Amino acid sequence: MAAPDADRSPEFFQKLSQPTGSVILVVDGDLKISWVSESAEWILGFPAAALVGADGLDFLHPDDLPFVLGVLAEVEERDPTQIRVIARPSPVRVRTATGHQWFEIGAEHRADDPHVAGTVVRLRPEPTQVLVDRFLGLSMLDLPVGDIVLPLLELLEHEVPGSLTMLAHDWDGERFGAVVPTRPTSLTAAVHAASGEAPWVGALGGQGAVRVSATDVEAPLAAAMDAAGVASLWVDPTTPSGEQGACILTWRVNDGLPWRGHDDSLARVCRMAALVIERIADERALRRAATRDPLTGLWNRAAFYDALGARDGHDVAVLFLDLDGFKPVNDRHGHDVGDAVLREVAQRLSGAVRVDDLTARLGGDEFAVLLVPPCGRAEVERIADRLCAVVSAPIRTTAGDVTVGVSIGAASRGVEGDGAVDELVTIADRAMYEAKRAGGSAWRVA
Repeated sequence: MAAPDADRSPEFFQKLSQPTGSVILVVDGDLKISWVSESAEWILGFPAAALVGADGLDFLHPDDLPFVLGVLAEVEERDPTQIRVIARPSPVRVRTATGHQWFEIGAEHRADDPHVAGTVVRLRPEPTQVLVDRFLGLSMLDLPVGDIVLPLLELLEHEVPGSLTMLAHDWDGERFGAVVPTRPTSLTAAVHAASGEAPWVGALGGQGAVRVSATDVEAPLAAAMDAAGVASLWVDPTTPSGEQGACILTWRVNDGLPWRGHDDSLARVCRMAALVIERIADERALRRAATRDPLTGLWNRAAFYDALGARDGHDVAVLFLDLDGFKPVNDRHGHDVGDAVLREVAQRLSGAVRVDDLTARLGGDEFAVLLVPPCGRAEVERIADRLCAVVSAPIRTTAGDVTVGVSIGAASRGVEGDGAVDELVTIADRAMYEAKRAGGSAWRVA
């Protein structure tokens, strides 16, 4: 027969209160931690002794404080003879030595027990379904790729112990446009800067997953890995090519540990991340098709008028441009050369205006520029002068150098101006014809 509880030592109960997958702690009436299980050291990364006396709320993410306080209040109000432990499906983020991580919370009110004198809180790291659900929720929102995929990176770190995971995407053939880690690390900069024989170059080149050790990479990357305390790296391409080329990078602390199903976990995360990256790329392409001129890449007519309408009630100036001598070039050399001329003119116009000004192709060889403040007469004339100069320079084509000019009409309106702002285009158009009747390659201000 088993001995009665009175014969058990305190150490016996302490050992029972330390399940391998949970952290058990006791908080007093002021929510100070009065006791914590030794499992806190390997789950949270903090020695148990260092947590005793600390404010328990300091370890919670600010967004989760109302929920946890509500759980604790509910536990105190329940009849302990009926329901002693409250376990919620909603998770909380708890600060660990490596950043906030997701835990499920359970609580038991034992303030009346003289041996406990507080509320027993159980933290169980069980983020798999939580993180997947969070990812699915974020994937429906209009957010950057990194914000949506971050829960998947956290999931991979959970399934591959002793790892640090990041997403690198928007590959241009030499560099990644963005690198998203789960937590700050110098490795992020190393991924941005590394070139040549970096492991992800081969992975994105069609070789598939690549695994390397610090001894097999360039010196700067090896130094960064050593400084971060990681011994090896696994690169798996998420989208191997195209402008959205991306891959998952998993850094391992101990190269000798088994990967324990890492391939399956990584493949699953890569597939889900690829769906998001490709969806965002498709949406980006659709937005571009709706707002951009397909030949020149400038804003199209609809986008120009939308931007102009948004300036109603503000200072605004419009330049209306029509090329001089373009039709003879197009007729003599063909549409391929004509298209090349239009693309070059578009590039020159974009380079000659200010950063916040908007340049559009309205159709054919007609262009427009929307000037933001300052856009007084002196500024309008200065920009018009510059546009005439850059357009009239010879343009190199497959048929040799060709030359076109541009006639520009300008109109502006202050904040208190009368009439709709889109009428400025009509006024600027009339001024443009005045410049054309005067011989072209000139500008007129209405």
